[in-house]
Amino acid sequence: MFKNFKFNVAFRQISLVATMLAFFYCMYYTNFYVTTFILLVIAVILFWDTMNYMDKTNEDFRAFLMGIQYEDFSATYSGYHKGSSFGKLYEAFNLITTKFRNIKAEKVANHQYLQTIIEHVSTGLLCINEEEEVVLMNKALKELLRKPYLKDFAAVKKIFPKLHQLIIGLESGQNELIKMTVQNRLLELSVSVADFKLREIPYKLISFQNIQKELEEKELDAWQKLIRTLTHEIMNSVTPITSLASSINSLIADSSKTLDEEEMEDIRDGIYAIQKRGEGLLHFTETYRSLTKIPPPKFQLVEVQPLLERIHILFKPVLKKYGVSLNLKFPSSMVVFIADVELMEQVLINLLKNAMEAAREVDNPTIEIRAIKTSEGKTYIEVQDNGKGIPADVLDKIFVPFFTTKKEGSGIGLSLSRQIMRLHKGNIEVNSVLGKGTVFILSL
Repeated sequence: MFKNFKFNVAFRQISLVATMLAFFYCMYYTNFYVTTFILLVIAVILFWDTMNYMDKTNEDFRAFLMGIQYEDFSATYSGYHKGSSFGKLYEAFNLITTKFRNIKAEKVANHQYLQTIIEHVSTGLLCINEEEEVVLMNKALKELLRKPYLKDFAAVKKIFPKLHQLIIGLESGQNELIKMTVQNRLLELSVSVADFKLREIPYKLISFQNIQKELEEKELDAWQKLIRTLTHEIMNSVTPITSLASSINSLIADSSKTLDEEEMEDIRDGIYAIQKRGEGLLHFTETYRSLTKIPPPKFQLVEVQPLLERIHILFKPVLKKYGVSLNLKFPSSMVVFIADVELMEQVLINLLKNAMEAAREVDNPTIEIRAIKTSEGKTYIEVQDNGKGIPADVLDKIFVPFFTTKKEGSGIGLSLSRQIMRLHKGNIEVNSVLGKGTVFILSL
């Protein structure tokens, strides 16, 4: 009872009022000056005590709010001894602190979870703040760069100047390849940058992925495919040449024998066939050499609609001849990208020629070319036909030089197109469904 807040406040107020009444009575109706002074002192003490008691009660409120400010939720509150209203209020305090305590524990758990993931991934991660101080460097990056820590981004410039220059030149969302040597190890790194904000504070996240092993595997696979193709083409020529040379040699081996007109004709035909096949081999090697002689792109702003309309006009007679319908689709806003217009025309001509040949094999042959501009500023051009589609076992070989399923095809069109797109820092992809058609997607 004596700890009840209401009782204490009421008791102090009543005592203060009674003391003041006694003080005024003695001051106006008696000559008890000492008693009057003592009553005044008691009134002051009671007033001060009341204020102090109120301050002690407010101390709990202050401690609760300071705990929230400094994220200290270890305190618990009990106030039923001060009355039921205080008990309910302090229960609310306890519920709030428990909630905050759970949120803090969950936050710590999530931080540990994300930290474990970051340390476990094989991609090197480096995060820097606005002052270019390193706020995160995971285990994979430490092992990749053979550095236990980096204090700030300036350390990257000092230790790896080429890498620093590359990162500075990258915009958010871009990625680039770089070769560098770290402690006598050659690394092929794919570096990408992403800018983001946490609580309005800007950060830059840089990822490093060592793709040397993958590149070596892809390079080996590409060489194997190329060697198989070259071997096939060369053997197709060398085998009949060898056979013909052997036959001619048999005819002229006996110097004492006089050759008749028919045998001379056979020799002439054989030599002519060897000559033509030799010229074919020379043409084949010249074609192969052309794949490595693509001129460097002359970049300029290119508007998609006029580009595709020019291609349409170019193919209109052939399309009409074979009854192929070509539809062009553009977004409402103008689509512009940076490229070499002549090289891009070459790519589109190759794709449209292939699409036309594929569509001719079905009823109501149709080709559709779509231009798309994303909100991120990326341009896509899709060339789709309603042909029979490409079999799965052929789909992964169509970009291999000289691979073709056509009787009169050279097999370099798609390979050349892919090289041109790579010179533009772009890509060419293909999706095909048997019986439904094929779509080639150019991304820039």
